[in-house]
Amino acid sequence: MAYTAFGERRKGDWRVSDPLPPIIPALTNRGFTGHEHIDEMGLIHMNGRVYDPQIGRFLSADPYIQAPYNTRVTIDTVM
Repeated sequence: MAYTAFGERRKGDWRVSDPLPPIIPALTNRGFTGHEHIDEMGLIHMNGRVYDPQIGRFLSADPYIQAPYNTRVTIDTVM
């Protein structure tokens, strides 16, 4: 299997695959980084947040703020 730059599965001829062949989910639901792909919705479950490879973003904000009292830390928020 091949993957796009944002983690979406693509066909062997490098085209982005819309419907996966029925045999692919039977083999594995894991992607390049070992995260679970939710093929029916086109999302990647990363064991804490859900990622959308179409838009290249997480669907929720990071629940853990590394240093809440450090004013130099930037917080990535979902817009």
